[in-house]
Amino acid sequence: MTSFKLKLPRCLVQPKPSISRLDIDLLEELNVPFDQLYSMSNILGRGAVATVYLGVELATARAVAIKVVCTTRMSVRQVEDLKREVRILSKVTHANVVHLIRAYKNNTHCYLVQELVSGGELFEHIINRGHIPEREARSIIQHLTSAVAYLHCKGIAHRDIKPENVL
Repeated sequence: MTSFKLKLPRCLVQPKPSISRLDIDLLEELNVPFDQLYSMSNILGRGAVATVYLGVELATARAVAIKVVCTTRMSVRQVEDLKREVRILSKVTHANVVHLIRAYKNNTHCYLVQELVSGGELFEHIINRGHIPEREARSIIQHLTSAVAYLHCKGIAHRDIKPENVL
């Protein structure tokens, strides 16, 4: 049976204005170049402010997904959204929610190292198959509702649940 994970691009949490652009404690300051810690290859996806790459942690050879955000051209709102995303992802641990492994920053970029989820988006899965049998749909909905219930218990409301955000 296929297992799906829920992406968390945005959640309903009020942003708190900040003087420093990326002063969140959860982002580790990079003391060495990022490419000495991780290698990046294929692009897995692109968003408005970020690109997600297939990565490998060099110390362990573990495959990961690396979300790279160029912070130099971000608006204040986008910076607050990024900080909120890191805060939320750092406090959630659920089998059906993508896990944030580490978060780094330097003067120009932020790197979110996340669990690699293979299999693609639910949207592509539906398009490729034309339909989903009831038994598989039931399993997907059970995983999805389990993740959403967990988030709600943590006071987090996902505001963008759609097949493209289910991996």
